[in-house]
Amino acid sequence: MTPPSDFQPVCLVGAAGGFGRAFDEQLSAEGVTVHRVDTAPQTAPRTAPDADVIHPERDPGRLSSAVAESRLILFCIDERSLIAALDGYVAAASPGTVLVDICSTKRRVTEAIATSTKGTGLHHLSIHPMFAPSPFAPSQSFAGKNVVWHTTTESPAASAFLDALGRWGAVLHELDPEAHDRAVVGTQVFAHAALMLFGLANNRLDVSPEARRAVETPNARLLAALTARQADCDPELYLSIQRSADERDRRVLERALTDLLAAVRAGDAAGFAELFGASQRWLGPEAGPARELAQDVIDRLPPLGEPEETPR
Repeated sequence: MTPPSDFQPVCLVGAAGGFGRAFDEQLSAEGVTVHRVDTAPQTAPRTAPDADVIHPERDPGRLSSAVAESRLILFCIDERSLIAALDGYVAAASPGTVLVDICSTKRRVTEAIATSTKGTGLHHLSIHPMFAPSPFAPSQSFAGKNVVWHTTTESPAASAFLDALGRWGAVLHELDPEAHDRAVVGTQVFAHAALMLFGLANNRLDVSPEARRAVETPNARLLAALTARQADCDPELYLSIQRSADERDRRVLERALTDLLAAVRAGDAAGFAELFGASQRWLGPEAGPARELAQDVIDRLPPLGEPEETPR
């Protein structure tokens, strides 16, 4: 086990957010010294009294000192906020420090950090936790979940931090920024858009809640739950993910809906059957396990009419 001292102290920027809390709980549990930074200290993690949270605008001197002594700066903030604040952190950081971003798309943030840190002796580790942290048990969010990472320079602190992610149960995958951003078109851009379309279309139906519940199917229950979960997140983040796709990708999404509606309007049974099959063809050999997973989730749904317990 790599000792946490290889990457501490850690300056945790965005400590009061969902990922900030998740990282804070895990790091604190390992005895890592954490300097917490946030503009909303009143919502800081339970592990940090308000007095221990540095407000970057109200206490710039204390922030500079925390950044200077940190071996790793973990930015749990959105891409736009990170890029806007980046130069200030770079100016205060000591050579050898590792800057870690968790942004959902990588091209812009990678270019910005490369430009800002040129000739400074700073390192950049880019990671992307492929999940939203649990609001009920933040420290358990990493176990069994994918975390994508990439770095262009060798750093003992970056390696130690990746080792820590592995200890927390994360499944690590190395992908360069271009490959990452292409892959998330399907897993995020299209997935998020599909859930939004489901929710928006249902929102425009003139159907009473009682009638909807009477005809609700397992598929609809799952989609409604996923839609509600997604809609409770930060819309600015989800817009940035949608905008990360290029116009070619948006045309692919648009064409898929156009082809489906055209086959339905024409009553084209053969064409519809082809689209039906194509909708899972991209899964290849993973289609079977995916069907089994869906059935397992459906089988575990609470019976209709019984109150669903809030997960803890």
